[in-house]
Amino acid sequence: MGEVLRLHDVVAQCPHCEDDRWYIHVDGFGDTFKNVTGHECISCGFKVDIKIEVVREE
Repeated sequence: MGEVLRLHDVVAQCPHCEDDRWYIHVDGFGDTFKNVTGHECISCGFKVDIKIEVVREE
């Protein structure tokens, strides 16, 4: 797995371990994905399933 990059300040803590670092899951590879499908705590693996549609500006 690749390195974890901090994109912005902390926005949520894991309800299980209180870590504030999350993997962001998407439904594609590279820049071909269309939706963010979930978040997963880096420390304990707690998962939150979501669907956020990504709208790209041209």
